[in-house]
Amino acid sequence: MLLVLALALLSSGTSEDELAATITARELEAHVRFLASDLLEGRESGQRGGAIAAAYIASQFAQLGLAPGGDDGYYQAFTLGSGSDGDQPAESRTALNVIGVLAGSDPTRRAEYVVLGAHYDHIGVRDGQVCNGADDNASGTAGVLEVAEALSLGSTAPPRSILFIAFAAEEKGLLGSHYFVTHPTVTKSALKAMLNIDMIGRNKPGWVQAIAGDSGPEIRPLLWAAAEKEHLHIDDQMKILFAASDHGSFYREGIPALFLWTTLHSDHHQPTDDVEKIDFAKMRSVARLAMRTLLGMASLPGEFHFAAIDEGSVPRLRFD
Repeated sequence: MLLVLALALLSSGTSEDELAATITARELEAHVRFLASDLLEGRESGQRGGAIAAAYIASQFAQLGLAPGGDDGYYQAFTLGSGSDGDQPAESRTALNVIGVLAGSDPTRRAEYVVLGAHYDHIGVRDGQVCNGADDNASGTAGVLEVAEALSLGSTAPPRSILFIAFAAEEKGLLGSHYFVTHPTVTKSALKAMLNIDMIGRNKPGWVQAIAGDSGPEIRPLLWAAAEKEHLHIDDQMKILFAASDHGSFYREGIPALFLWTTLHSDHHQPTDDVEKIDFAKMRSVARLAMRTLLGMASLPGEFHFAAIDEGSVPRLRFD
């Protein structure tokens, strides 16, 4: 069925609505069920489960026809040392960012990049129980995969190129995203803006919180236009940084960044963060919102401008 749809989209001009329609709750659920299964042992970076997750994401990027964007194919490896986490053993271990590239269509703008990112790692096994991290952040990782699939089906790519990045070791202190921005696989000045999705599958239907978007004043109208099309209510925290996820690494390097999430809940970092509690219809809406916003960012005719925002404030952290 997907092949038939792909051929239909590629054979004609593809509208944004048609691309958004390819993001389905069923496919999001399939990704989350694999990433949040006990087989992956909580996807801790540097451990067996984290490596399995990285291989899965790389295989998905390859199937979509995305170009490899890492130092070694789709992978960007970095070392986790004993000082990177309180639970680290004395020996160092390797973690993997996974990067795919959708090349832009404009001869000049294709040398510029916007980033869609999500961390795929979680906290592993605690007290003998697997912490599967279905919402944190198998949900965001599934969103990245579905957005990548949708945009890869378009008859014409957006003017700018897009980096789809699944970050490792976010749970150990944003290590994967920090490594990427300090060792970028493209020219650093070519990184124009970043959209981060982390925990997008819980809490109130029809609602999503947007953080830090005013670090790039051009982002707000793109998000609002996308939210109107998806009939989503935006909890506007755009003037606040709250850099506790991977967008913070980009912001620290002067790159405009937007963070979308559906906020914390009582299962956060608990063995109870399981797939059965995910609202996949809501996930679909947020992933489509991310796709529309990302497409707007990659198609923006003008330039992005970085603006510092209030680092002294934090948004409301909701458990409803």
